[in-house]
Amino acid sequence: TLVAERRLRLRIQYPHIRVKLVLPFQGNQSRWTDEQRGLAAQVERRADKIVYCCEHPSREAFLVRDRYLVDGSAYCMGYCTRATGGTAYTLRYAERRGLCIWNIAMCREWG
Repeated sequence: TLVAERRLRLRIQYPHIRVKLVLPFQGNQSRWTDEQRGLAAQVERRADKIVYCCEHPSREAFLVRDRYLVDGSAYCMGYCTRATGGTAYTLRYAERRGLCIWNIAMCREWG
């Protein structure tokens, strides 16, 4: 959501930028707070395309989503503050695949 918001802001200055959301499954935000869901809904309304990787909720759906994102990309932009977890795994997977990695959590210019 953070990256999508940033891309949407950049689209004001660079109208050629497209925002494609790749989500694990419909309803993946069911355990989010109302505020988080509201923010996600705003991003979804402004996105150019939404792709759902799996039809049914599962832990594997997140892995499928992450690999879909990496395998279809030349760059990987993430927000990771821990050495473990799904985001850390995805950034390591992207690095092994030879992608240029940008961890926003480590970038002071982000904002």
